[in-house]
Amino acid sequence: MSNNNKEKKNTNPEGASLRGYLNEDYRIFHIVSHETKEIGTHYHEFHKIIFLVSGKLDYIIEGNTYEITPGDILLVPSYSIHKPVFDPDVECERFVIWIRDTDDEYTKKPFSEVQNSKYFLVPSISYEYNSLISTISEFFECFEKIFSDEGALSEYYKKAEFVKLMVSITRILTGSGDKAVSSIGTPVTSDTIINEVINHINKNLADDLSAPTLAELFHFSTSRLEHRFRTAAGCSLHNYVRQKRLVNASRQIMNGVPIRQAAIQSGFSDYSSFYRAYVKMFGHMPSGQSSS
Repeated sequence: MSNNNKEKKNTNPEGASLRGYLNEDYRIFHIVSHETKEIGTHYHEFHKIIFLVSGKLDYIIEGNTYEITPGDILLVPSYSIHKPVFDPDVECERFVIWIRDTDDEYTKKPFSEVQNSKYFLVPSISYEYNSLISTISEFFECFEKIFSDEGALSEYYKKAEFVKLMVSITRILTGSGDKAVSSIGTPVTSDTIINEVINHINKNLADDLSAPTLAELFHFSTSRLEHRFRTAAGCSLHNYVRQKRLVNASRQIMNGVPIRQAAIQSGFSDYSSFYRAYVKMFGHMPSGQSSS
């Protein structure tokens, strides 16, 4: 694992096309910035945790919009289509941690919880329901100090604090009764119909997912469905379907499925179209080799 994990303030990884470019087990950023440019929908091959220190930030994840306030934690599972929405007039300070998608239980557990519940936000008020040794904000402050240390024991300290952080978040997410995260992490904006459309898309990537077909299936006009989808998901229906199909094909190829078979199973009937779209999105050929 590299020791070069801490980034300077004002370094912004939010819009970076770094799908799979995380070489460490985890990497932390401390960002203070005014974001004036719109960042499009994207995904990562790693998990992401965002802790808002100050400012204003909305996040669209798989069609649902979450309003993050200072002290809140947002968990973004790997391969989720998401988009940050900043207020250009407000300075935003946040900690962001990228986490490799591994089989370690302490890493998998919190992201499995939010994927199952479909609630990705942990509001700061939820901390009051848990007997934690330290507040989440103190964990992140400690993280930043440890990641600036290049001493011989720094890696052990980093690992210990990382595990401690993940276990603490999992304890919040697995609260019982009215303390469960499913009762407190509700998205601010959620379109039930579009959620159904998104679920249908993800379960039927090999089928006809054209706008007219989906509009007929969900009893909309094509134009109304496309407008409603863009409003909820932050991107066009066509772009969402294309990204999901390419991500699915990429994951299949990485798991050993033949390229053409992966393309067909992901909804691409024409290999040439699949190849061009794949190279455009990932920057390399489906084999994983550089296209140059």
